[in-house]
Amino acid sequence: MKIGSVKLNSKLILAPAAGISFLPFRLIAKEFGAGLCFTEMVSSEALVRNNKKTEPLLKTDQLEKPVGVQMFGAKPDVMGRAASILENRGFDIVDINAGCPVKKITRNNAGAALMKNPKLLLRILLEVRKRISVPLMLKFRSGWNSHSINAVEIAKIAEDCGVDAITVHPRTASQHFTGKADWDIIRHVKEFVKIPVIGNGDIFIPDNAISMMSVTGCDGVMIGRGAFGNPWIFKNILRLLKNENILVNPLADERGRVLLRHLNHCAHLLGDKQAFLCMRKQYPWYVKNMPKATLFRNAVFQKNSIKGVKEEIEKFFFN
Repeated sequence: MKIGSVKLNSKLILAPAAGISFLPFRLIAKEFGAGLCFTEMVSSEALVRNNKKTEPLLKTDQLEKPVGVQMFGAKPDVMGRAASILENRGFDIVDINAGCPVKKITRNNAGAALMKNPKLLLRILLEVRKRISVPLMLKFRSGWNSHSINAVEIAKIAEDCGVDAITVHPRTASQHFTGKADWDIIRHVKEFVKIPVIGNGDIFIPDNAISMMSVTGCDGVMIGRGAFGNPWIFKNILRLLKNENILVNPLADERGRVLLRHLNHCAHLLGDKQAFLCMRKQYPWYVKNMPKATLFRNAVFQKNSIKGVKEEIEKFFFN
């Protein structure tokens, strides 16, 4: 699969997710078969102001190449300048967020609020396209609410502005992550544009990805919540795409090894104290549906150091 000039070794993409698609997990997702991983969403305003809090989000590694970065904002000039900074930082693909429904983003006319203002979105896309030579992507939802479904209109604007690929999450902004993703929206978009269309939404098991591609004709699949603590989903989707029916069902020791690698990556990057805080949300995902998962969660949440957490991981996964 190609996005502009960038060739991916698989059509599976790790979604940008705050506190999740941090470098340590991106490296793991890449190892397990993701063709492209995105950073957490970064603020265009913070980029142009050289805000030091943004710096950890921009850490990359040669092992994850090609790597994409997603940014948000509502000022065309600032977005253009920020995109140029990102290209100069070595990112292979720049993605613009027009789908985040969180109020602190939309109240500033960014994220999914751009779907209510196609003219502003057009100006942003033209400005960013003018400033960078690397491929440009746009991620958006089906619409702001059920009364304003305009995904096809946004897709056409993107294509006309020189966007190289689009990602469609077929829920409205008002839905957030509730209800069911309407994959028919992805199919309609695919019928109206020639650029690659990535489908996103409700990919929780490998069969979901195969079904989405079959139903919608999308060129690739972006996986968010279904990959949290579960990088094996990438490997299993790739097996199904090759008509291999024997899927990986990781045993406890395999899960423990990957969790420890994730934790050690994080500690190396941030230091033990920050990694301890950063990883707390990850532990429940790695033990989801495992026997005695509740006991493990309770035990690690009572610890106050990475050393203590590692002791609980050793006891739970390797004994």
